[in-house]
Amino acid sequence: MQTVEKLTTEGLKQIIKDSVRETLSEKKLKNIFHEVIEDIALSKAIDEGMKTVSVNKDDFLKKLKSRI
Repeated sequence: MQTVEKLTTEGLKQIIKDSVRETLSEKKLKNIFHEVIEDIALSKAIDEGMKTVSVNKDDFLKKLKSRI
C-alpha cells in the first residue's frame, strides 16, 4: 500500500475502484442474506399452513370485503 506522499493518480484510482468493488460486494451479500431469510420464513409459513384446515374461498373473500 502506498503512503499519502507517494500516492499517484493511478494509485488513487485503484484504491477507489477497490473500495467501490468491496462495497458493492457487501451490499450484494446483504441482499442475498435477506432473501434467504425471507425464503426460510415463507417456507415455514407454508409448512404451518399445510397443517391447518382449508377455508372456503367465497367465505374468506366475504369476510375480507366486509373489513374494507
